[in-house]
Amino acid sequence: RAIDSRKITLQHISSAIRSVAPKHVLELGSGIGINILILAVLNPEVKSFKGIELTKKGVEQAKAMLQNPPIEELIYLTECDEQTIRARLAHRDIEFVEGDILRLPWKDKTFDFVFTCWVIEQIPRDYKAAFLEAKRVLSGHAIFIEEFYEAQENMFQRLHLHNVDYFHASYHEVEALGFKTLRFEPMPISKIKL
Repeated sequence: RAIDSRKITLQHISSAIRSVAPKHVLELGSGIGINILILAVLNPEVKSFKGIELTKKGVEQAKAMLQNPPIEELIYLTECDEQTIRARLAHRDIEFVEGDILRLPWKDKTFDFVFTCWVIEQIPRDYKAAFLEAKRVLSGHAIFIEEFYEAQENMFQRLHLHNVDYFHASYHEVEALGFKTLRFEPMPISKIKL
């Protein structure tokens, strides 16, 4: 189920956050904001979470969700009780901004953790600019959950990549832009590697 995929993915990101202990986290392509709410519950030590979303509707939905969190969904996704969820979301520095990940509205090195979940694959021509902008605002670690070329391990997955998907980047291209790869590993779901 999609919710189970989200749960596994966000637990993985949460584990990465705990391992590097950032204070300021940015999600590129935050959509309706659910990823940030989950991570805010799972990582109460993080001082601020920011999300940037291209669509006005997505930002409006994220702000509405922040005001009225989907408790039942968050209980399942975080494995925390309602009281803990409400306490960990109360008075948190969580902000959703409308904008373009190719031109981020923050100063250099504003965040010590940046992440994506299947967002950069949506911009097949300008993905390098997105990675460079992420690098510009970053002073720490990033996790990119994207369908990199190396994630396609067999002929059928590569045919899918070339005939259906439109993102054909290698994670080595990200290294060429100045990132140092600490891990490139399979996700326990679908054809994704991060």
